[in-house]
Amino acid sequence: MKDSGKGRQAEKPPDTERDHPHLWVSLMVIFILLILMALGQWDFVLAGFIGLIVGNGLAGLTGR
Repeated sequence: MKDSGKGRQAEKPPDTERDHPHLWVSLMVIFILLILMALGQWDFVLAGFIGLIVGNGLAGLTGR
């Protein structure tokens, strides 16, 4: 019996096939918040951190 080439090596878990855009968006927001900290814009920094916490919390709860 010949192997058709579609063995266990060809199968990939679903996590490796898709990228995680919320990770990259979170990192970009953190870098922007660091710049805002350096500029002294603490109201935007606080709002950004609250947004990150709420957004990542909701993403974790919904499984996205």
